[in-house]
Amino acid sequence: MAKKHEVEKQEVSLNLTSMMDIVFQLIIFFLLVTNFTSAELPELEPPDLEHSEAIEIDGRDKLVINIIPDSSTGMAKAVQVGMQKIPPGAYNQLTDIVSQVKTDRPDVEIDLRADASINYENVQPVMNAITAAGVARINLVAYLDASNPKREKRE
Repeated sequence: MAKKHEVEKQEVSLNLTSMMDIVFQLIIFFLLVTNFTSAELPELEPPDLEHSEAIEIDGRDKLVINIIPDSSTGMAKAVQVGMQKIPPGAYNQLTDIVSQVKTDRPDVEIDLRADASINYENVQPVMNAITAAGVARINLVAYLDASNPKREKRE
């Protein structure tokens, strides 16, 4: 009679080291590739358009400059270029930044964003600082609601 051979059961274990290495490398990759432009844009409510022919331009080299409002007083709290904030009155810094960008990227276009609560007297010095850097054209960003072209005015 034949003997039964008993097979010894072996315990199986997984080595997850290489998989964890890949996961951490993917996390680092996605952190580096993530687009941080939304972090550059502060929360603003651009002015309404009443009698304007606005066009939307995509696929261009642009520098966005934001005028940050000071809690609905009509004054500017700061001017933000990328992640750098410039206090009001220090517009020579803005001129230097824009001229450096214009030197590095000659085809760059300037998009100027401001809140609807900011008075024009606080926007004009920013525009003067930009034109002092050698920029001949400034694109003013405004809100155009396609579903409701005549929005109610804020009081």
